[in-house]
Amino acid sequence: MKRSIVFAVIALLLFSYPTVYASEFIKAYLFPVQLEVNGQIKPLPQEYQILNVNGHAYVPVRYVSESMGLGVRYDEKNQVISIASDPKETDELIRFIWKVQYKLDYRLSQSDLKKLLERNPQVVKKNNEGGEHWRFDVKAASDYRYSSIEQGDEAGLLVGKVGAQLFLTWDSNGKLAKINL
Repeated sequence: MKRSIVFAVIALLLFSYPTVYASEFIKAYLFPVQLEVNGQIKPLPQEYQILNVNGHAYVPVRYVSESMGLGVRYDEKNQVISIASDPKETDELIRFIWKVQYKLDYRLSQSDLKKLLERNPQVVKKNNEGGEHWRFDVKAASDYRYSSIEQGDEAGLLVGKVGAQLFLTWDSNGKLAKINL
């Protein structure tokens, strides 16, 4: 009797395991559709795909948001994708910080980054690996001077000599490697 109960429990566990295991997977299909945003067809770059999962279209949030003029950022710590519109009616500092948080992307080229931020870096220094360090000072006083390319000017920030500092590191291939605001 005990053997048959043990056998029945083992059999039940073995037969129910594939169902539980399989439930962690979803079936998704590439969905060959075009994306239209505000009446314009937006061709998807190769790195993006639209998926169909159970009759629902899943679109790349960054591509769609940016096509609508919105910014996107991912907060890895809290696992939150944030989408926000450009704060047009604010001062230079707020708009600069918004661009860094929502538009700055590791895929940007150096020229695209300069266009995005609407300025050239104040300081550029070659690093030993053949890349570059850039520093952008935002809302800096006309007499503001700071020499470090690797560290922020906490004292200057505290007394209002500079509103913000952005440090970027580029690798030897011209790819953005590090962002520090």
